[in-house]
Amino acid sequence: MNFYFAVFNVHKNEMNKARRVFNKRFGKGSYRQYIGPYIRKGIMSIFHDTPTEHTKFYVNCISRLVNARLGETHEDVETQ
Repeated sequence: MNFYFAVFNVHKNEMNKARRVFNKRFGKGSYRQYIGPYIRKGIMSIFHDTPTEHTKFYVNCISRLVNARLGETHEDVETQ
């Protein structure tokens, strides 16, 4: 599934898992700092700004989780 649709179709349990993975990678509290503002504005707002290391990682993580649930393959954000 395209990463735009994957982010749009994410479930709460996938968001929670992505949060844990994100904090493990970037440190405790990183999710709140780097991704929290997008969650408050609406998750799709993550595509309105220039991608950063943090947003690319989060979108890829969400896409992989959603695609795993749906049994589909994943394309990294960088290849789009």
